[in-house]
Amino acid sequence: LNQLECECGYKLSKIVARKRLEEGTIQTLLKGQKTPLITGLKGKNGRAFSAVLVPGEDGSVTFEFPAKEPLGKCPKCGRPVYENAKGYGCSGYREGACKFAIWKYDRAKKKRISRAEAQKMLNGGAGE
Repeated sequence: LNQLECECGYKLSKIVARKRLEEGTIQTLLKGQKTPLITGLKGKNGRAFSAVLVPGEDGSVTFEFPAKEPLGKCPKCGRPVYENAKGYGCSGYREGACKFAIWKYDRAKKKRISRAEAQKMLNGGAGE
């Protein structure tokens, strides 16, 4: 079954945002507590996201999104650079103002670029 049900009528789905919850996460929600940040959740559009799960009294679960911390300033336009699913990009991208990005996978070097490495690059340090 994909749903837990109590004699009192409380119901909790084991699958939230297309992700099967781990036993520890379910126990946390059943205790009425917020979970730690859960990654790999998927929205209706199929995009992956991360959120803290917050239990409702009726068995519903709502999402709490942590405030995004910028990695640094864009070297081209000075706007904040944020992490996204595929890379670390300038916040001016959506407006069409700036296309700066550091991709999480550097094809030329055939290696992953970590958040710490991207921060180092943005703050004037060279990438490994």
